[in-house]
Amino acid sequence: MYGYTTNSMKTFSIILIFAISSFGATRFVSYDGNDIPPYTTWETSSPDLQKVIDYCAPWDTVVIGKGTYEGNFDVLKNLIIIGEDRDSTIIIYSDASKKSNGVVFYCTDSCMIKNLTINGKNTNKGISVFTSVYKPHLIVVEDCKILDCSISVDAIESDVVVKRSIFKNSISTSEVVIIYSDNNFPQYNIGVFENNIFESARMTLHSGLNRTIFNNNIIRAVTTNTRGLDIPWSRDYLEIKNNVFQTPGLSAAKIDNIDTLLVMNNAFVPYYSYGWFTAGNGIVLNNSVITKLVNNIFYSVNRCIYKTGEQNPAEFLYNLSYNSIISNVSGNVTVLGGNLFETDPMFLNDNFKEQNSWDVHLQYGSPANDSGDPTIFDLDGSRSDMGAFGGPEGITYLYQDLPPKPIVPDTIYFIEDSSKVFLSWEKNSENDLAHYIIYRDTVRTFTPNIDNQRGVTSSNMFVEIITDTSVDSLFYKVTSEDSTGNESEVEAIFVVSVEDSSSTSIDLNEIEYKFRLEQNYPNPFNPSTKIRYSLEKAGNVSVKIYDLKGEEIKTLYDGVHSKGYHEIVFDGSEYASGIYVYRLEVKDDARIPVFIDTGKMVLLK
Repeated sequence: MYGYTTNSMKTFSIILIFAISSFGATRFVSYDGNDIPPYTTWETSSPDLQKVIDYCAPWDTVVIGKGTYEGNFDVLKNLIIIGEDRDSTIIIYSDASKKSNGVVFYCTDSCMIKNLTINGKNTNKGISVFTSVYKPHLIVVEDCKILDCSISVDAIESDVVVKRSIFKNSISTSEVVIIYSDNNFPQYNIGVFENNIFESARMTLHSGLNRTIFNNNIIRAVTTNTRGLDIPWSRDYLEIKNNVFQTPGLSAAKIDNIDTLLVMNNAFVPYYSYGWFTAGNGIVLNNSVITKLVNNIFYSVNRCIYKTGEQNPAEFLYNLSYNSIISNVSGNVTVLGGNLFETDPMFLNDNFKEQNSWDVHLQYGSPANDSGDPTIFDLDGSRSDMGAFGGPEGITYLYQDLPPKPIVPDTIYFIEDSSKVFLSWEKNSENDLAHYIIYRDTVRTFTPNIDNQRGVTSSNMFVEIITDTSVDSLFYKVTSEDSTGNESEVEAIFVVSVEDSSSTSIDLNEIEYKFRLEQNYPNPFNPSTKIRYSLEKAGNVSVKIYDLKGEEIKTLYDGVHSKGYHEIVFDGSEYASGIYVYRLEVKDDARIPVFIDTGKMVLLK
């Protein structure tokens, strides 16, 4: 119905034609050869990449040995250019060759570039394909690392295949892949982007292709101004399947003027910057004819989909959303069956503070397991999972049965007249949570066990009458347990002062003290915040505040601290709004640093 099989087959046919046409000679580039034409062995290879390219006949293959090659290179015929080792065969832009300015590889015909690292040195393009509208070409980029280019792949009126490559652009004006096309050749202009990693400071794909397949990619934001896909001239068909979008402050995908759009089995997660989440929209869509969103997971985005226009509503079915900030859907969207709203997907790791630590594989017991469209199947033949790894183009993996998250304390107090202790905590969001277990002792460092267990409850609160009020303090630990008996760790202690009901507190340090610097709280803050840390043993401690230039602006503490948990207040009343760095340094008696760590905090006025 949605045509993705037909369009994929057309694209693969083009790739096959390219492969069959590759019947030329193989020539070598290295610094160890004797520079003897026709460069058909390593012994006769040349260190001059451009000279070998110029010597080639159409459909020759150029193999580049390990090493760093500087220049910018004109590729004026059909060639296959392959590096010996991706991480060790490095092409860095230099204008010393006086070739096409501002491009590492400037191609005017069909070309494959494979297994190279290409560095544009922040201001130059990586690969540029310029072709006549009367002769559209194919550019294939596979297994490459393309770094710090103003545009990584720039193609005009060309079919594009990009696979298994890594793109990292930190330039605020950079775009990873930009493709222009018009209606002169509607049967051409096909793009396939599969199994790539994109880290962009602005935009991943800026495309005007007639038909685009964008599958199994990871898209990570570098700044809050990043947009994942910007498709302003899409026409016939766009398929977005099995991708992970770390959604920036704009949107994961903005799409205009499309006949058929299929968004299936993707995961959209937030971008994390300087201590807070920055969430954008999932899909922003204008002027589509057929639109279907199915089996996707949206985690802490503004909206799952926002569609403008009164005609042709988008279909939204069998999707899961959790913690949508504004709404689940907005605009012209028909919400059909099978959706799970405000449901924790139970990702394997949802610590989005570190870009490379989060993991959107599903845990055992996730509500997204086997809950997708029942007419779509996973690779093992079961009903499709929601999320990036489900569906016919997903993967088969073993669900890990992890314990629930540790509880987060909320309220604690002791009512002296009735000798009642009242505890409450934030309710866990896991689908397979069974109950909470409450433990109590008179010693802070006690180990929870059956002897000090005080109760089990499915509620997120606990009340107990204390019969022995002769003790000064009571210490409570609460764990969460799932349906398979996995019990959470203890990361917080409820401290109840029986002697003085007004002095109750919540102690959030680790039970066994280690050197550790916590995230300041609150963050962002105005005007003050607490910096919290724990010491494995006593030491000489300094806590200092720096601006982003690295200049010290304040020393909060400089002296000896005992072992244990500590916190110190930073008052930012006299400072301007902005990002500041706090630094903890601990030295032993010999003045040798034993622990150093830093954190970032944001002052907002």
